[in-house]
Amino acid sequence: SCTIKCETQDACKEKRISCPPNHDCTVVCSGDASCVVATINGPIGKDLTVNCAGPSSCSDTIFAATETVNTAYTCSAKDSCKGATRINCGSGSCEVACLGEAACDSAAININRAISFA
Repeated sequence: SCTIKCETQDACKEKRISCPPNHDCTVVCSGDASCVVATINGPIGKDLTVNCAGPSSCSDTIFAATETVNTAYTCSAKDSCKGATRINCGSGSCEVACLGEAACDSAAININRAISFA
């Protein structure tokens, strides 16, 4: 598997992050506002795990994961995954955990072809 880490403030802000093909992929956005206004492309036919643990991380972020299998999103910090964020499930199981204060507020969650959603 592959892990992409955006651990400092604004580390992956406005970036396009593409998981490598043929590998399960984990994206960690743990810095303040890391992954803000980013596009994260999940691996085709493999699993995507996203951990948005920094305050305001993954806000206004697009998760292009419709071609993945299993997806798991954890938005554990205040304002994480908030705003114009688009969370997409793949064709397998899909888990979205919005644990932080105002996490996922106004976000669009697209279940797509997922066989299960939690």
